[in-house]
Amino acid sequence: MPRSLLLRRSGAMLARTVVATVLLGFAAAQVLAAGFGTDDRIEQPRVKGTFYGAIGLVVHTTGLETEAGTGFLVSPCHVMTAYHVVAGKEKLKSSDTAVFYVGEGSIGPDYVGGKEYALSTKAHPLVWGDFVDGESDNISQRVKSIRNDGWQDWVLLKLDRCFGDPENGYGYLKLKPFSTRELTRSGATPSALAVGLPKDRDDQMLTEDPSCRVLGQMSASGWQHDCMILPGNSGGPVMEHDPSAPGEWPRVLGITVSLAVLDGLDEDQSDATILSADDPSYFGLLSNMVPVSSFINKVAQYLPPDPVVSAYIAQHRLDIGYDSGDDLDYDAAIADFGTAIAATPNDAELHVRRGLWFASDDKAQEAIDDFTAALKIRPGYPAALLSRSQSFSDRADYAQHDLANAIADLDSLLHQFPESAELMLNRAFILGRDQRFEDAIADYDHVLKLRPKSAGTFEARGNAYAELQNFNDAAKDYDRAVDIEPKEPSSYIARGNFRSQIGDDDGALADFNHALQLLPSSPDAYSGRAYVLLQQGKTEVAMQDFDLALKYDEKNAFVLGGRASLNEIMGNHEAALNDYAQAVSLDPSEPFIQLLLFIEKARAGKAEEAKKNFADFAADTRFDDWPRTLARFFAGEIDAAAVERIADQGNAYERRAHAFDRDFYLGQAALIAGNNADAQKRLQAVIATGDRQYIEYNIAAADLAKLGGTAMQSSATPPPSQPN
Repeated sequence: MPRSLLLRRSGAMLARTVVATVLLGFAAAQVLAAGFGTDDRIEQPRVKGTFYGAIGLVVHTTGLETEAGTGFLVSPCHVMTAYHVVAGKEKLKSSDTAVFYVGEGSIGPDYVGGKEYALSTKAHPLVWGDFVDGESDNISQRVKSIRNDGWQDWVLLKLDRCFGDPENGYGYLKLKPFSTRELTRSGATPSALAVGLPKDRDDQMLTEDPSCRVLGQMSASGWQHDCMILPGNSGGPVMEHDPSAPGEWPRVLGITVSLAVLDGLDEDQSDATILSADDPSYFGLLSNMVPVSSFINKVAQYLPPDPVVSAYIAQHRLDIGYDSGDDLDYDAAIADFGTAIAATPNDAELHVRRGLWFASDDKAQEAIDDFTAALKIRPGYPAALLSRSQSFSDRADYAQHDLANAIADLDSLLHQFPESAELMLNRAFILGRDQRFEDAIADYDHVLKLRPKSAGTFEARGNAYAELQNFNDAAKDYDRAVDIEPKEPSSYIARGNFRSQIGDDDGALADFNHALQLLPSSPDAYSGRAYVLLQQGKTEVAMQDFDLALKYDEKNAFVLGGRASLNEIMGNHEAALNDYAQAVSLDPSEPFIQLLLFIEKARAGKAEEAKKNFADFAADTRFDDWPRTLARFFAGEIDAAAVERIADQGNAYERRAHAFDRDFYLGQAALIAGNNADAQKRLQAVIATGDRQYIEYNIAAADLAKLGGTAMQSSATPPPSQPN
């Protein structure tokens, strides 16, 4: 396992999520047309007397920008659509207006192919969801949008002219509420069809995906489905495939609100992407819909009486599925899937879906058990193999060879899908975790042949080059990532971390400051800048940046570890212990943060407690042999000579890493014992490596300064470009 990196470089995000670009909200018209199988969409005319006639276009113009999406009549005089279609980036107000177009004719908005409608009228927001801006500069608000907007991205509009009445004849669609938990317990995935006005077709006709399905809540808020949708579909209905009663139009199950994104493809390439029907990334590329159950109680009073709706409301409150405040009710979701599995124990997909909930709840063993059960039912099941590989990687149990097993699962998948960039990214990341950097680079090379515009892959390959101290190639990759994504903060943060590693403080600060101009609430930019300031001896202002980073991401284990080290350097031992302990609780699989916690306990006068901690760690076979060797030394089980012998084992990379750790931890032991001469020799060897990217380097530098009689100096100079 890697030593205590200052922070997890942005490339690490690529493999954990399958989808390389992480979605931060539903408001934007972000795109991937991830259809599965073949593109079987068909065109449908907006003809009166059919349910297609009730579906039209919603346009909202502010004078500065225009938003357009799909909307559908739900009464003679009311239309439903997505909140973000009508509000754009602003908060919705009752005084706002939009225009609703229906039918087939020659009027419409003034864009190419837009004048295809028969009638239009103004529409006024009547009631809407508590939508959160997913493009906010505040990361906590972005996270909130992910947890919130799948339930809240909806609005009911009142029309000035009633197109759904008998006089105009366009009719309206009825709604079908169904609670999330009941859907999960049933184990069903209702057949559906999705209708809208996607941007890859003109407005002359509607576009329908006639055969897709709804899966309910997969962990993100709202419900997920596999209907093929593009920008323009937003606000359109997802309907049950079969009418619920003879002579009745299909009822609406939910409103289309968001799509997934693939890294490294431009918009046209993304829109043309059709994945295999059994693609392993299936569950990571599902689109989102707001279920009717999440808003029906608020809109029913404005709609015509409906016995189906009335019966539902009598027994249900507003539905937010498994969301509970700031977190998810994992236990409830897992229990509900347990009910479904008990009824149909040989359903491999149900095991995968429950396993994904276990994985999200950091229960890797339970997740692995479910994915393995799915593979027994359905050998070679791609989604199960991919999910299991990720859970193996998350658990990273040395005794159970988890990284090797994760790579083996991905090897098996790549035999089935040899040109899958997502699978190669996953494997490359895990190879890097297993310190097989040359192999990881080979995978990144292949990915870049498939996705030459993947900034994330350039960052990740740059990370691997930097680990091998191939700084020239690393620098080229980081520069290329910035060139591809000049408005993406993560590109500058990755390059800033690298520049900090090689001692280019001015370049690093420039990158972190630029990232903060793009995203003033970026915790990674603040923490990256904090390390540079720390290494410049500006400890007070470094602490300000660590505090700001944790203000925006209070559960970031790597930032907490960094602040802990700074508190240790400044002599704030209780604060250091608290930060290290929080970091360990958030990332218990990272071994070196634990070792640093135990060292700090020993330095803070808690020697017996620290010795017991080292002994417990040394006996924990989940960790690999090397950090346990260091723990065995501090527990008194082996001597320094044994540490020296073991450190000299492994390949060249491992021996170099072991030497760094050997000198740091033996130097700490010498300090604790009061052997300053040996401590100075050992810690000087740490500094001589130039490995500034590790927490231990900064502690060693501070200790050396104190041993030499010149402590790292504090500074009250405010950090550059700090936002108010």
